[in-house]
Amino acid sequence: MIPCFCGLFCSDLFGLGNYEEAIKCYDKSLEIDPEYFQAWMQKILALKKLKKYDKIIACVYEALALGPPMDMRNKLEEIKNLCIRKLRVQNETSF
Repeated sequence: MIPCFCGLFCSDLFGLGNYEEAIKCYDKSLEIDPEYFQAWMQKILALKKLKKYDKIIACVYEALALGPPMDMRNKLEEIKNLCIRKLRVQNETSF
């Protein structure tokens, strides 16, 4: 039950645009329950707002390891591929 309560608090932080604090909150939820799939998804969304593509990819792999349904697996794969493309563009423009 604690991850659910934490998740609600984290969602409030996210809704206020406090993405860094929301990510810390999701991390706390995931310390309590590393299989809390919704926390992984919400953390990915917060990281997306901050354009932290490398961290998003790491979270996607963690979420995929939980064996989500096929529709969520497909969505996570799309997110991962988009982040890989964004990182390539960032690397190309940084030279």
